[in-house]
Amino acid sequence: MSRNWWPSAAPDTASFRVPKRRKNLVPACTDVPEAETKSLYWGDSYSAALAFGAEAVFGETGVTKVSGASCPPLLDPPTDLSQNCRAINRWLFDTLARTRPRQVVLFARWAFYDERLPDLLSRLEATLGQLEAAGIAAVLVGPEPEWLPTLPQTLFDRFTLGQAVAERLPNPQWPALRDLDNRMRAVAAAASVPYVSLVDTWCDQNGVCTTVQSTEAKQYLTTYDYGHMTVAAARWLVQNRIDPPPGAN
Repeated sequence: MSRNWWPSAAPDTASFRVPKRRKNLVPACTDVPEAETKSLYWGDSYSAALAFGAEAVFGETGVTKVSGASCPPLLDPPTDLSQNCRAINRWLFDTLARTRPRQVVLFARWAFYDERLPDLLSRLEATLGQLEAAGIAAVLVGPEPEWLPTLPQTLFDRFTLGQAVAERLPNPQWPALRDLDNRMRAVAAAASVPYVSLVDTWCDQNGVCTTVQSTEAKQYLTTYDYGHMTVAAARWLVQNRIDPPPGAN
């Protein structure tokens, strides 16, 4: 998996890696009490970063995150990027049918997979359809603006040239980023699934996107590398853009 996470002390929290052998999974990670499972964040390391924001909002209790490196939240993922992804996601879907989380949030490095999978959106559409058929409520989070090589490096390079640290900059992925966002929005609409557009959240119509988020208390980067959200940015997003699951405090 993407990080070497082990279960926390809370019995209804699952932050873990999945070993290659299914039988070695720790029960405290997989046997999540049905009544306590509020939100499950499913995807790759981008999803894991977002889930840390959910934990900052709701606490670890009731927040489950299942993430694998180069493993998008698809029931039919590619095997060339991650040999174990398909088995992990099939196991996860079986677990969802049993634990019945109140909300499953799907998020990944969508632009990366879109470049490599011509049928990414049809696979995503099929996954959303199977979640609906199983009676599982889903939320789809769209593509994240990326900064290469990294956002900190981009801002530092500007600083060394005597330029002020810009809170907003033209994103180099534009307009491809907007196109992917529109296509994913259409998939979500067809499936009647709530869609969270990070393009609408962070960028204006010209592709100028937020790099430093400002609040009354402090300022913080939106990503700590090329695209993984900082905990502060993820927490803000969960609080302001993702509807809480039913029964959340």
